Amino acid sequence: MTQRWKKQASAAYSYSLTKLALNSYIFAEELTGDWKELTEEQKESAETFLNILGQYLEGQDVLSQVEQLRGRMMAAMEAVVGYTDSFMVYEYALNRAERRFTDNLPPVSMTDEELTESLMDFIVESSSMDSGRRVQDVIGQLPVRFTRQKFYSIVKEAMGVFEGGGRDSLDHAVYLLLTSAMAHSAQKESSLYPELWSRLSELKSLSFKDMTKEGFLAAQELTELAGGQLSLLSDFYQMLQEMINDLYVLCLTGKDAVRNVSEEADAEGLLSAVRTFMESGEQEMPETMEERLYALEGLQERAMEKYARLNPAPEYAEGEDREAYLGRCVDRLLSGSLFVSLEDRKEELPVTKQDVEQAAGELIAAMDPVLKESQKPVARAVMASVLSRLPVYFHSLDEVRGYIAQSLAACTDAAEKEASKDVLKKIMEIEGYALV
Repeated sequence: MTQRWKKQASAAYSYSLTKLALNSYIFAEELTGDWKELTEEQKESAETFLNILGQYLEGQDVLSQVEQLRGRMMAAMEAVVGYTDSFMVYEYALNRAERRFTDNLPPVSMTDEELTESLMDFIVESSSMDSGRRVQDVIGQLPVRFTRQKFYSIVKEAMGVFEGGGRDSLDHAVYLLLTSAMAHSAQKESSLYPELWSRLSELKSLSFKDMTKEGFLAAQELTELAGGQLSLLSDFYQMLQEMINDLYVLCLTGKDAVRNVSEEADAEGLLSAVRTFMESGEQEMPETMEERLYALEGLQERAMEKYARLNPAPEYAEGEDREAYLGRCVDRLLSGSLFVSLEDRKEELPVTKQDVEQAAGELIAAMDPVLKESQKPVARAVMASVLSRLPVYFHSLDEVRGYIAQSLAACTDAAEKEASKDVLKKIMEIEGYALV
C-alpha cells in the first residue's frame, strides 16, 4: 500500500464518518413530523438508505447497494432538474403576460436607450470572470424576436467554443441546453412525480391567445405550487445524496484507513441512534442523541484539513493500480459535486469541429419539435432559456450592445417589454448595481 493512499484513506474515512453522523442527525431532525408529506419515491429512498446503513454498521459489505442507490438518486435528481427547467419556461412566459391581467404593477420609466446603457455599464463594471455570467443573465431575460433558423444559427455558433476542449464539457453543456429546452428525456418521464406531470400537462394545455385573468391566475398558482414542491425535492435529494456519498467513501476506504477507535465509536453510536429513531416513527428526538453530537465537535474540520493537504489523486493511466482509481473516486465523492459521475473517461481526446457540429445538430433536432409544437410565448421562453445557458458567443461589447438594443426595439408587445425591463432592473439591483 502506498503511503499517499494510506493517508488519503485515513483522512477521508475520518471526515466522511463524522460528516455522515452529523448530517444523519440533521436529516432525521428535518424529517421529524414531515414523513407523511414525502412522496412514495422519497420514502422508499430514505428507507433503503437506512437499511443499507444498518447493514454497514453490522459489518456487512454494502458497496454494491450503495452504488445502486447512488445511481437511483442521480436519476431522481435529473428528473427534478428537468421538471424545474420546464416550469421555469412557463414561469417566464406567464411573467411576460402578467401586465395584461394586473393593473397595479408600477410602470418601468426607463427608455430602451437608458436601459441598454445601464445594462452595458452593469456588464462592464464586473470582473472578466463575472461579466460572462452577467451577459447570459441579461440575454436570458430580453424579449426574443427571431425565427427558429436564426436561433439555430446562434446555437451552432456558440457551441463552437467547445472545439479543442474536453468531451465532458461538451456533454455537460448539451445536457443543460436540452433541459433548458424541455427536450431532455427526464422531462418526458411521468412515473416518478405524477403530481408534477399533471401540473405541467395543465400548463401545456393553456391557450395564451385566449387566456383570461382567471386562467392566468390559476396558471400562476400552478407554477408557484410546483416551484415549492421542486425546491423541497431538490433539498431532500441533495441531503440524501451527500450522506450516500459519505457512506460510499467509508466503503472504499474502510479497509485501508488508520482509524481512531474512540472517534469511530462516537460517530457510529450516533448513526445507530438516528437509525433507531427514524425507524421508530417517534416525533421527538431524545436528548441523548443531541448529547452524542458534542463528542464529534471539530473532528470533521480537522479531518478535512488533513485531506486538503494531500495532492489530488492521479489522472487515469492504462495499467494503473487499484489505489489510484480509488483515490480518484474518493476525490470526486468529496468534491462537493454531489451527483458527479465516478466513471473515468479513458480517452480524453480534444473535441473536434466535427464533434461540435454533430452535438449541435443533435441538440437542434431535439429542440425543433418542442419549438414547433409550442405556442409562440412558450417557444420564445424556451429560446430565452437556452440563450441564457449558451456560452457567450459575442465577439465584442459593441455586439452585446447591439443585441440588447435590437431585442428591445423589436418587441412591440408593451406588456412583454415592460415585464422584461422590470426583471432586468431587478437583476441589476440584486447585484448591487446603482441605477442612474
